[in-house]
Amino acid sequence: MSVLITAATFCLLLGAVIIFLGIAVLRDGVRERLHRVTALMLFFGGLGAILAGLGIAVRATTPAGTAIFHEVALHFASVWEFFFPSLLLFTLVFPTEHPWLKRFGGLQELIFVPYVFHLVLTLVADYSGGTFFVPQLTKAMPWASPLLTPARVGLSLLYDVHAVLFSMVNLGYVALTLTFLTLRQRKVTNPRLKAQMKTMFWGLGSCLVLYSLVAPVPTLFGAGARALERWTAPLLVLSLALGSGSIAYSIIRHRFLDARLLVRRTLTFLAVAGVIATAYLLVVGRLQEFLGGFSGLDPKLIEPVFLMIALVLLQPAVSRAEELVDRWMMRDRREGRLVLEQVSRDIVTLMDLPTLGARLTRAVFDSMVVEGVALVGRPGGSGGFELVACAGFPQVPYEAWGRLADELDALRGDQRIVSVRELGLRGDSPGAVRLATVAAEFPLALLVPLHHGGALLGALVLGPKVTRTRYTAEDLALLVTLGNQTAAALRNTQLLQESVQRAALEEELHLARQIQVSYLPARFPRYRDLELSGFNVPSKQVGGDYYDYVDLGDGLLLVVADVVGKGVPAALLMSMLQASLRTLAAERRGLTEIVARLNRLILDSGMSGKFATLFLARLDLDSHTLHYSNAGHNPPCLVRANGEARWLAEGGLLLGVQEDPRAAERSLQLEPGDRLVLYTDGITEALDGAREMFGEERLVGTLRALPPDLDADAVARGIMEAVRRFCGGNEPGDDMTVVVLHVPLRAAVPV
Repeated sequence: MSVLITAATFCLLLGAVIIFLGIAVLRDGVRERLHRVTALMLFFGGLGAILAGLGIAVRATTPAGTAIFHEVALHFASVWEFFFPSLLLFTLVFPTEHPWLKRFGGLQELIFVPYVFHLVLTLVADYSGGTFFVPQLTKAMPWASPLLTPARVGLSLLYDVHAVLFSMVNLGYVALTLTFLTLRQRKVTNPRLKAQMKTMFWGLGSCLVLYSLVAPVPTLFGAGARALERWTAPLLVLSLALGSGSIAYSIIRHRFLDARLLVRRTLTFLAVAGVIATAYLLVVGRLQEFLGGFSGLDPKLIEPVFLMIALVLLQPAVSRAEELVDRWMMRDRREGRLVLEQVSRDIVTLMDLPTLGARLTRAVFDSMVVEGVALVGRPGGSGGFELVACAGFPQVPYEAWGRLADELDALRGDQRIVSVRELGLRGDSPGAVRLATVAAEFPLALLVPLHHGGALLGALVLGPKVTRTRYTAEDLALLVTLGNQTAAALRNTQLLQESVQRAALEEELHLARQIQVSYLPARFPRYRDLELSGFNVPSKQVGGDYYDYVDLGDGLLLVVADVVGKGVPAALLMSMLQASLRTLAAERRGLTEIVARLNRLILDSGMSGKFATLFLARLDLDSHTLHYSNAGHNPPCLVRANGEARWLAEGGLLLGVQEDPRAAERSLQLEPGDRLVLYTDGITEALDGAREMFGEERLVGTLRALPPDLDADAVARGIMEAVRRFCGGNEPGDDMTVVVLHVPLRAAVPV
């Protein structure tokens, strides 16, 4: 009895989870046809699992309860079979709409007609007790008796034949669905879409085969196959679990329907929790039977004990299992966050524009399952726009790209992603209307302008999704990040080409200075209990000084670096470090891991003889705890409110020297009144007229002499002014960079 109750509970839970999955899919894209069809299919599948659970419960309940369950099952038994036409419709709209749906306008509704007829005929027969209300009609209309009596005989015969042969309709729909799945899977070429189709082919195919063993086969082949009837409920539940499970797996693993990350994580949690809860029900049921028979106690008295144990033990198990499943299921190589990580490495290291464009367009094409992706830019650094690289768009002639490139100047000034649909509505911009007209020939969906330094360098051009679903917020965020990095890469390649063409050293230094300044922050964030400011004074010879910050929400990442060398190579290496650092910071990497990856970036950059020193710190905004790692950089100076000085030298080797930078991390607590100064060697190695260096002791003395109520900006200016006075008007021989982090005396003491 307890086994039947557990099985019924499992079926009901499974049905509820399937229906929840359908609701999640519908809410995630209620305007998308594919989402609506998928949700409809899951709803009927979940209803089937619930009815199977009620059927099992019939065998384990009292006669009174059995009547209630039987009445529910009687009214809804024919409804869940709408799962089959909705599944067939799904195969006609995924991954793209089948030409039949466009050619025959009413085909979508026609698919459901046999099942609507089946439902109506069954309900009328059941409610009338097989009489089809003919006796009532005869009594009310005696004059129609000669017509109604033959009608009753005909309807009864039709119902009897229909009850037997309708299984053939189900088998026909099963055969059509499997055929369409097979044919459509062979035509898919996109890797991610192919993985989705493969998963659903085996899941939905297994679902249909198992269902055929449950109902149509025993009905059609008589007593020899009726031995399977005892397995009807388990096989039905297993078939629905495989069908819906394949869709859930595709959503979590392969981003089917471009489901949002929240939906995918919710499904992961439900799947893990459901498996563990089912195991709990099975084990506890047996234990209750054993202890009840052994002790003679009512099992209901023991049940609270097991519930308390479950609350203590199962929650850590669910969390750990969810973590393991998430690590395995959510790390698809075509996942947007991983694509960003992989492509960003290429973007910041590749200086060959065609190779960079080919890798970028292919990665976006595979990840987002679009009809095509192209990069339009200026390969020579000047002149007009032209096609750089393209993935997809097999039917678009090269001449069409030329027409698009001619109108690309209409995007000048647009810093956001531009929808082609919105572009055509700009009546005040003739250029935008012409661009929208050309884009409609492809067709295109999105244009991502690539701006750098106020100049339009090109655009990423994307077609609609293969499945005709919308671009999600995750997609747009990925495109914005890739667009910014691609713009920087385009600018870098242009500068590199220009530097080769220019022979004069002054022009080369000017270009390098533009690169350097463009990557330094123009302003710093404001916090209630923290102040941050910094300056960079360039020398005549451009170096590789670099400072930056990344706001992490609950923390702040600070970095000061100095690339060994001068000119364009040093500035380019600095820009590579900046782009990679921001990418790694957004992924919440640890300090030592970031240092190790930046070290590998320099080693793999191909720039021989290039090294860099770096100081990296992460500050917790709530506790004011500072974690830092020094990779061979000038040790920052921390001056406490009482005048005590400390040099933060702990860390490892400078970057680009050897495979293992020996990175280490330390931490300290900042208190009100503390001043932390990060600087490059241009400060301490500044020379006066007697060729004497400014030095670290003068830096500490300057900090102690400044009034304690000065803000970070005034402290930074005070240090720079002290160095200028010391140099006596001499031009600096190296870039001078200083960044000040100040905890005001008024700041609250962190808990």
